[in-house]
Amino acid sequence: MADLYGPYGLNRPAEREAFVRDARRRYPSEPRAHSELVTLLLETGRNADAEAAVIEASRAVPSAGRIELADSLWAIAGNTSNTSASEKLAREAHALLDALLKTQPENIEALRSKGYKLRDEAKRVPEARAKALLAEATRLDQRIEAVRERRRKRFDER
Repeated sequence: MADLYGPYGLNRPAEREAFVRDARRRYPSEPRAHSELVTLLLETGRNADAEAAVIEASRAVPSAGRIELADSLWAIAGNTSNTSASEKLAREAHALLDALLKTQPENIEALRSKGYKLRDEAKRVPEARAKALLAEATRLDQRIEAVRERRRKRFDER
């Protein structure tokens, strides 16, 4: 049965944790290995361990995987009933994207991901804060268009 359903399908948290930790050890640069561990730790009420796993993930995942990690953390934040953990995960998702955009300011995927998160967050905050978040998301959209325009011009010049 375990071969058919795996550690998730049989509701065996200890086996699932061993599986996820092994995946993270084998593939330390893979965002999913880290996000699965964070999810498991939150599901089992080990919030401090989940926080430590997020910090480790932020250090271990290279820039090429940061958007995926930020997206995963954002999704986990939206699916947990733990408000404190949700807020911390959302902040870390924003921080990952902000750091990436400092080194890669024309990364359209990062700009788009950040804009999505701002729009999503705007749905759950007071109106004044929502307006500020939406304004920032609009600025990111404008940056995306500016990057695309610069790329089109460079392409046309060739």
